[in-house]
Amino acid sequence: GGAAASILSYNSGWASLTNTNSTELFSSTTNNAYAVFVTGPYGSTNISSGAAATILSATGTLITGNHEKDFTVTSAGQYFLVGNPYASPVDPSSFTATGTANRVNLDNILYMWDAKQLGENNVGRYVSYDIDNRLYSITGGEASVGYTSTTQIQSGQAFFVRATAAGQPTTKLIFRETSKSSTGSHAMFGNSTAENRRYVRVQLSRDSLILDGAVAFFEPGASAGVDAIDGVKMMNSSENLGLKRDGKTLVFEHRPELKSTDTLYIALTQMRQAAYKLSVSSFGVTAEDGMALELVDNHTQQRRALSATQPNQVEFTVDAQGESSGDRFLIVMTKKPAPAGTTAEPVSASKMKPYPNPVTGSSPVRIEMDRERAPWSIRVVDASGRTVWSRSGVEATEGRVEIDMSSMASGVYRLVMTDAKGRRLVSQVVRQ
Repeated sequence: GGAAASILSYNSGWASLTNTNSTELFSSTTNNAYAVFVTGPYGSTNISSGAAATILSATGTLITGNHEKDFTVTSAGQYFLVGNPYASPVDPSSFTATGTANRVNLDNILYMWDAKQLGENNVGRYVSYDIDNRLYSITGGEASVGYTSTTQIQSGQAFFVRATAAGQPTTKLIFRETSKSSTGSHAMFGNSTAENRRYVRVQLSRDSLILDGAVAFFEPGASAGVDAIDGVKMMNSSENLGLKRDGKTLVFEHRPELKSTDTLYIALTQMRQAAYKLSVSSFGVTAEDGMALELVDNHTQQRRALSATQPNQVEFTVDAQGESSGDRFLIVMTKKPAPAGTTAEPVSASKMKPYPNPVTGSSPVRIEMDRERAPWSIRVVDASGRTVWSRSGVEATEGRVEIDMSSMASGVYRLVMTDAKGRRLVSQVVRQ
């Protein structure tokens, strides 16, 4: 009920559905995605007293087998709304661009709308997901949407993808049977497996509500400029936090590995005159790395040292002065050189950790490989010393290795990785 449409489709912009009897959710070959604002049962016209409990049902042909979504791109950066076609959850990290490519000419990012109420405006917001790193743009304090509890796209859930370039003969996203899960949830796809990466997360909050966030990764081989692996931010009508680079606002930025100094430029938009808090945390960093962080406030002309190993929270206020938001903050990172005469283990020793760990169900154990040390030999050894899984000749082009432990008994296993020069890394993996 109400004057505004409660079901919208998306084709280079939102459009209202005027007839739900003639508009299909499922066709004979695929499904269609919509944004739905549910206020009550079908035919309800009274929304002044708030939403009412509602059961939604869909009828149509059950979609099975590998399923391809093809897109016609007219401009770089074009968005497409996609619905999970299966009656089961799907792992979003399966949308890889290399190996068995399930993503062609689409950026390394998924966007979804989180309708969780935010304070007095109840407006919701866009949340982004980095496919390669399996990480949300924000985390914590959102138990109802499960930002840290699952890595699945739920049945019936829709999300946006973004075209990398125009003029390409093929742009597509592929859903595969092998990516399905039998475990349903009311949570959205999530974040649990980037512990072995080096990254800095910046989040914006007000009145204990996490409003927005962005993540900068530091990786060997990443570009200092903006490319398809970075995630352009989808802007909210309420407060936004992003990272600025080359005239773009990013929600995920992939930077070269920190060698000496680097700077993250924070952009704040759609801010109100209120008290806020910035949270800055770095991950995959130890005290031995010798990394120092400093927050620069261009509005107050103050500089504040941040901890590289502990979470940081900085309170600030936005007032009527324009410079109190916008490009107000930046983070300067400095890496201290190693003492003369010391030889450090390659940085990948602290990064190449198996995840998830412990592993349960049919989820594979993943390892992000250091390409500069390839080729690799990998073995999984049980408690008796018997090798139960092995691979050799893992080349630099693979980047990531997945190990299926679903048929292995519960217990503690050793993961032995040997690089091209014979240097070994040994980790433990718990199979529950």
